[in-house]
Amino acid sequence: VRMAKLLHSLETLAEEAEKEKRKEDDETADNIRTAQDETGVEDNATTIRITDAELANLSSSPEKVWEHIEALKGGAIYGREDVKRIARAACAVTLREPSLVDLTNRCQNGGDLKTVTVVGDLHGHFQCSLVKILDMLGEERMKDGGSPWNGTGAVVFNGDFVDRGTNSIEVLIALLLLKLAYPNNVYLNRGNHEDSVIAEVYGCKDELQGRYDGDKGVQDIWKEFLDLFSSLPLAVLTNSAVIMHGGLPSTDFRLEQIAQISSEERFRIKTMVDPAGSDETCKLVQNIMWSDPHPESD
Repeated sequence: VRMAKLLHSLETLAEEAEKEKRKEDDETADNIRTAQDETGVEDNATTIRITDAELANLSSSPEKVWEHIEALKGGAIYGREDVKRIARAACAVTLREPSLVDLTNRCQNGGDLKTVTVVGDLHGHFQCSLVKILDMLGEERMKDGGSPWNGTGAVVFNGDFVDRGTNSIEVLIALLLLKLAYPNNVYLNRGNHEDSVIAEVYGCKDELQGRYDGDKGVQDIWKEFLDLFSSLPLAVLTNSAVIMHGGLPSTDFRLEQIAQISSEERFRIKTMVDPAGSDETCKLVQNIMWSDPHPESD
């Protein structure tokens, strides 16, 4: 957190210089810039389109999501308006979920979930991580039951979807589409990188700018991403485990503290870096995200 604060301060100091540099660059950019269409991506890229109606119908025809994932695997790119549309649709779904998603009854005898699989940090690794994990959750799991794709299991993607890797956009978009297609079997927890400061410092925003910047910039897409990040639940409870990105924030912590955080209250927390002294909710969320287990802890 301290490093993030320092980096954020350095970025603030450099902001004016960067603006001047961009102004100078823009004066000559027209001579070298690749033509862009209304989607905001280069003309030579294969662009995927998806409508609001298609997004709304994904849960009733979940098999359609795999066509989109196959396109992503092949290097296709969503247009800027499509990216915003997907983020908004997913945000509307995750914002309706409680801060503590309780799957306890569904995991007990007679419940519909045979397994709950937890997937850790993906950090923008699409082909080498997420694609392989999705395959593992499919055919192999279906042999014994417990796959989220046939309704007999659930999967919790436990935060840190973005940053560090080179495909944060593909990872995030694929997860959001899966959430829309399988809303009761795919769960997305917030991680410490789903944060307006951290994701700007560690690569997600840079990736957006590299792909969609152009004349329009990326602030419109970035806003949708930040709203999506802050809409995500904080933990999932099963009959045998509590799943959260970091760890227990204190020795006297109780799960009720998470359950009592309303979706509206967590939605206002765009960053967990440097919470105000009186903001106890933000402090709690910060500790949940950043309190990694330690082998020497009691």
